Amino acid sequence: MGKELYNDGAHRIFVSWLDNVGLQGGGYRIGFRAVGTYSRNGASLISGTQYKTLGENNFSIEMVAKMKSEYKGSIYESATYGGGGLNFKDGDEFSFYLFPNNAYEKDGITLNENGIVRLTVTGLYQNLWSRK
Repeated sequence: MGKELYNDGAHRIFVSWLDNVGLQGGGYRIGFRAVGTYSRNGASLISGTQYKTLGENNFSIEMVAKMKSEYKGSIYESATYGGGGLNFKDGDEFSFYLFPNNAYEKDGITLNENGIVRLTVTGLYQNLWSRK
Protein backbone atom coordinates (compact mmCIF):
# COMPACT_ATOMS: atom_id res chain seq x y z
CA MET A 1 0.00 0.00 0.00
CA GLY A 2 1.09 3.58 -0.49
CA LYS A 3 2.70 3.05 -3.90
CA GLU A 4 2.23 6.28 -5.85
CA LEU A 5 0.39 6.32 -9.14
CA TYR A 6 0.61 10.10 -9.62
CA ASN A 7 2.39 13.00 -7.92
CA ASP A 8 2.85 16.48 -9.38
CA GLY A 9 3.82 18.12 -6.09
CA ALA A 10 0.30 19.44 -5.40
CA HIS A 11 -1.81 16.36 -6.19
CA ARG A 12 -1.19 12.71 -5.30
CA ILE A 13 -2.82 9.41 -6.15
CA PHE A 14 -1.64 6.32 -4.33
CA VAL A 15 -2.73 2.73 -3.67
CA SER A 16 -4.88 2.77 -0.55
CA TRP A 17 -5.96 -0.87 -0.52
CA LEU A 18 -5.71 -4.17 -2.37
CA ASP A 19 -7.83 -7.21 -1.64
CA ASN A 20 -9.14 -10.49 -2.96
CA VAL A 21 -12.84 -11.14 -2.39
CA GLY A 22 -13.07 -14.51 -4.09
CA LEU A 23 -14.61 -15.38 -7.43
CA GLN A 24 -18.18 -14.57 -6.36
CA GLY A 25 -17.05 -11.04 -5.39
CA GLY A 26 -14.99 -10.43 -8.53
CA GLY A 27 -11.54 -11.56 -7.42
CA TYR A 28 -8.69 -9.11 -6.98
CA ARG A 29 -9.53 -5.42 -6.46
CA ILE A 30 -7.42 -2.30 -6.02
CA GLY A 31 -8.36 1.07 -4.53
CA PHE A 32 -6.68 4.40 -5.12
CA ARG A 33 -6.81 7.47 -2.88
CA ALA A 34 -6.60 10.87 -4.58
CA VAL A 35 -5.39 13.87 -2.55
CA GLY A 36 -5.65 17.44 -3.78
CA THR A 37 -5.45 20.99 -2.50
CA TYR A 38 -8.15 23.05 -0.87
CA SER A 39 -8.62 26.43 0.79
CA ARG A 40 -11.46 28.85 1.49
CA ASN A 41 -11.16 30.11 -2.09
CA GLY A 42 -11.36 26.80 -3.90
CA ALA A 43 -10.00 23.33 -4.46
CA SER A 44 -8.24 21.18 -7.02
CA LEU A 45 -8.29 17.38 -7.27
CA ILE A 46 -6.82 15.06 -9.89
CA SER A 47 -8.75 11.80 -9.72
CA GLY A 48 -10.27 8.97 -11.69
CA THR A 49 -13.62 10.59 -10.95
CA GLN A 50 -15.14 13.69 -12.53
CA TYR A 51 -17.48 15.81 -10.41
CA LYS A 52 -20.08 17.92 -12.23
CA THR A 53 -21.94 20.71 -10.46
CA LEU A 54 -25.72 20.53 -10.77
CA GLY A 55 -27.17 23.75 -9.43
CA GLU A 56 -26.33 25.28 -6.06
CA ASN A 57 -26.07 22.25 -3.80
CA ASN A 58 -25.80 19.13 -5.95
CA PHE A 59 -23.24 17.37 -8.08
CA SER A 60 -22.93 14.18 -10.10
CA ILE A 61 -20.05 11.72 -10.13
CA GLU A 62 -18.71 9.98 -13.23
CA MET A 63 -15.82 7.51 -13.27
CA VAL A 64 -13.67 8.63 -16.21
CA ALA A 65 -10.40 6.77 -15.62
CA LYS A 66 -9.68 3.43 -17.23
CA MET A 67 -7.22 0.78 -16.12
CA LYS A 68 -5.41 -2.06 -17.87
CA SER A 69 -3.61 -4.89 -16.12
CA GLU A 70 -0.70 -6.73 -17.68
CA TYR A 71 0.09 -10.12 -16.19
CA LYS A 72 2.06 -13.08 -17.53
CA GLY A 73 2.13 -11.59 -21.05
CA SER A 74 -1.61 -10.89 -21.26
CA ILE A 75 -3.31 -7.49 -21.10
CA TYR A 76 -6.72 -7.14 -19.47
CA GLU A 77 -9.23 -4.29 -19.48
CA SER A 78 -10.08 -3.71 -15.84
CA ALA A 79 -13.67 -3.04 -14.87
CA THR A 80 -14.55 -0.23 -12.49
CA TYR A 81 -15.27 -1.38 -8.96
CA GLY A 82 -16.39 1.95 -7.56
CA GLY A 83 -15.88 5.55 -6.62
CA GLY A 84 -16.07 6.81 -3.10
CA GLY A 85 -17.09 10.39 -3.71
CA LEU A 86 -15.61 13.28 -1.75
CA ASN A 87 -15.44 11.37 1.52
CA PHE A 88 -12.27 13.15 2.65
CA LYS A 89 -11.69 16.87 3.13
CA ASP A 90 -8.80 16.70 0.65
CA GLY A 91 -9.92 14.11 -1.90
CA ASP A 92 -11.62 10.87 -2.82
CA GLU A 93 -11.17 7.20 -3.64
CA PHE A 94 -11.78 5.16 -6.78
CA SER A 95 -11.22 1.48 -7.51
CA PHE A 96 -11.02 -1.27 -10.11
CA TYR A 97 -11.09 -5.03 -10.46
CA LEU A 98 -7.63 -6.17 -11.57
CA PHE A 99 -8.90 -8.85 -13.95
CA PRO A 100 -12.21 -9.43 -15.74
CA ASN A 101 -14.26 -12.38 -14.48
CA ASN A 102 -13.61 -14.46 -17.60
CA ALA A 103 -9.81 -14.26 -17.05
CA TYR A 104 -10.19 -16.52 -14.04
CA GLU A 105 -11.83 -19.15 -16.23
CA LYS A 106 -10.27 -18.55 -19.65
CA ASP A 107 -6.70 -17.67 -18.66
CA GLY A 108 -6.47 -19.76 -15.51
CA ILE A 109 -5.84 -16.91 -13.10
CA THR A 110 -6.28 -18.23 -9.59
CA LEU A 111 -7.17 -16.55 -6.30
CA ASN A 112 -3.65 -17.03 -4.94
CA GLU A 113 -1.41 -15.68 -7.70
CA ASN A 114 2.19 -14.66 -7.05
CA GLY A 115 3.94 -12.27 -9.38
CA ILE A 116 3.96 -8.74 -10.66
CA VAL A 117 0.93 -7.11 -12.26
CA ARG A 118 1.70 -3.99 -14.30
CA LEU A 119 -1.15 -1.46 -14.06
CA THR A 120 -1.77 1.41 -16.47
CA VAL A 121 -4.34 4.02 -15.46
CA THR A 122 -5.43 6.55 -18.07
CA GLY A 123 -8.02 9.30 -18.26
CA LEU A 124 -7.38 11.02 -14.93
CA TYR A 125 -9.40 14.21 -14.56
CA GLN A 126 -8.56 17.51 -12.87
CA ASN A 127 -11.55 18.83 -10.94
CA LEU A 128 -11.41 22.56 -10.12
CA TRP A 129 -13.72 24.36 -7.74
CA SER A 130 -13.70 28.07 -6.97
CA ARG A 131 -15.68 30.31 -4.69
CA LYS A 132 -18.00 32.77 -6.39
